[in-house]
Amino acid sequence: MEAYKNVSASAAANAGKNKAMDAATRNTGMTIDEAELILNLKKAGDVHAVGREEIMKRYDHLFKANDPADGGSFYLQSKIVRAKERLEMELDQVANESTTKQ
Repeated sequence: MEAYKNVSASAAANAGKNKAMDAATRNTGMTIDEAELILNLKKAGDVHAVGREEIMKRYDHLFKANDPADGGSFYLQSKIVRAKERLEMELDQVANESTTKQ
């Protein structure tokens, strides 16, 4: 019974944070892990440590490499755009949380 109370308390404490993350995942249709894999950031480590410049660098390269005019895939381009948007949402959310705490 005590373990159930601990789990419930932990879930309630994280509910607000998870709602914001879930909303971002629903808006873009992808998780942070999927976005990192698409932009090849998984090996780079935490998305917060990588930063916007590296995200944009990889986005630009992959977007151009998959240009349909050059034989690329519109579908892959759209996944690349969504991945960038999802990671930017995550960075914005963390920045908003840190601003709110101060």
